[in-house]
Amino acid sequence: MSQPLVSVIVTTYNRDEFIERTLISIDNQTYKNIEIIVVDDGSKINYAEKICNKFNNCKYYFKNNGGLASARNYGIKKAKGIYIAFLDDDDLFLPHKIEVQVAILLQKKDIYCVHSSASVIDGNDNLTGEIIGSSKEKTHKRSGNVFWNALGVWVVKSPTPLFRKQVFDKILFDETIKVGEDVDFYQRMFYFFNIYYVNEPLSMYRDNDDSNRLSKKMRNI
Repeated sequence: MSQPLVSVIVTTYNRDEFIERTLISIDNQTYKNIEIIVVDDGSKINYAEKICNKFNNCKYYFKNNGGLASARNYGIKKAKGIYIAFLDDDDLFLPHKIEVQVAILLQKKDIYCVHSSASVIDGNDNLTGEIIGSSKEKTHKRSGNVFWNALGVWVVKSPTPLFRKQVFDKILFDETIKVGEDVDFYQRMFYFFNIYYVNEPLSMYRDNDDSNRLSKKMRNI
């Protein structure tokens, strides 16, 4: 039986220092039937296309700048996979990430998104020792119908989820929201779909001083 196709959407904008490592982490997955979609959201310098061309399973798209929500929606429309993941251009997947999550989605037909905790890394890919995710006693609150459990409390961390594509037939990211589009999207998703939480890091989230990151913007606000 052939493996279902997974589309991994990488959005990038004026940041070239980490994206090749990001793409390598996707290419090194133990799960092999993956297409990588790089959406360049109007960068001033064309750095991403040359890097993307190093990978046989990577497609590069350039669009006018419209923000993260716009770039992700663009990638969703280009995706051919029945499962979709997102990865920011400075974060990384652990090698077994997609394999673990596809197995869960194949087994649990009532689940439409699998997410997990994430290890934090610095600008040199070194682990900081911090894990972003649920405490052990609250992991049960991050699976199933989590709408009320999550409201105003937590949101899925950006490099961790894998979705069934049907999620995006129902909802997309709101392109009018420039800060906090993830919070808005996930709370709407929680209303319609059951999710599943894996209490182990499957991705690595980079904590750096880039002011363009959502977390940095929210702290500034």
